[in-house]
Amino acid sequence: MKKSQNTFWPNKKGDLIQPLTLLSSDLNKYLMASSFKLRKQPEVRHAFCY
Repeated sequence: MKKSQNTFWPNKKGDLIQPLTLLSSDLNKYLMASSFKLRKQPEVRHAFCY
């Protein structure tokens, strides 16, 4: 059990945290851009309660 955990988790926490933060920031940018595009369309705008 410990062997699989060691192979799955990197020794340094930063090795795992940095790609995750980069991925989440890219995801946030993509979600904001897509929601902005959707809000411009009148037929979709009423679906968002912003």
